[in-house]
Amino acid sequence: VRWSVFLIGPAGCGKSELIRVLSKAENLFGEKSTINVLNPKSVTRNELYGYIHPATREWKDGLLSQIFRDLANCFTVKHEYLVLDGDIDAEWIESMNTVMDD
Repeated sequence: VRWSVFLIGPAGCGKSELIRVLSKAENLFGEKSTINVLNPKSVTRNELYGYIHPATREWKDGLLSQIFRDLANCFTVKHEYLVLDGDIDAEWIESMNTVMDD
């Protein structure tokens, strides 16, 4: 089962701490969890999502492509969190909505 939750709020309101506490509680109850943190504005859109190389027409994974693939192939962790930590930008959030819908 795949699903996603967007936790949005102003800087300093406790979003990251909420996820850390949830992960720690899951680990204490024997349900292993991991947290991956990435600032989506620290890389280009192609570096974030991946792209088709114009000359070779081959797909080049972006950071999210690789992270999603790694998370999908991990069977030892029950709960996996991907934290996109940074300001919301209309460009990357719309692309992320499309990725999560597919």
